[in-house]
Amino acid sequence: MTKEKDIIKEICENLSAFAIDRTDLKSILTMIEKKQDINLVTVEYELALLRIISVGWSLSVNLENHPEKDKFALCFWDLIRNLSKDITDISFMTSGENIDYFNIVKQRFEQYLSSLNKSMKKSDPASAIGPVFAEICKKKDNPFVIISGARIFNLAVSSVKEYLELETK
Repeated sequence: MTKEKDIIKEICENLSAFAIDRTDLKSILTMIEKKQDINLVTVEYELALLRIISVGWSLSVNLENHPEKDKFALCFWDLIRNLSKDITDISFMTSGENIDYFNIVKQRFEQYLSSLNKSMKKSDPASAIGPVFAEICKKKDNPFVIISGARIFNLAVSSVKEYLELETK
């Protein structure tokens, strides 16, 4: 393997590990009042999906003019596909249901991308993400859920941007 491929793989491995890290999810969930009629399990599940999607989206956006953009994207999504297969296998073993986790990631990605493409506020993509997130959680009018989706998106995007600026100079 060449040094360039090693660097791309290392960066993508770090980003995929960051994408599935749940630390930020827990802190965001604590901001949602438990008294509300919100299914926190659903919100946590969807936050985890949104974080993965946000990291992948941010990777492509931040490397838009990088000559190796496609290699980075392919490497990252291959890692997510492999992690998704593990999640799919574990969920089948524990529940007996065959859930294609990567397919769910792709479906959500398409929903969020569609919203981003329709958004009038190109300078503030989180304003397009939050409402879609809340709708997916079946709480489209709940400001706490909207803000939670926008927040995880912003955290992921800013972290990926900062990381890539350091690593791809």
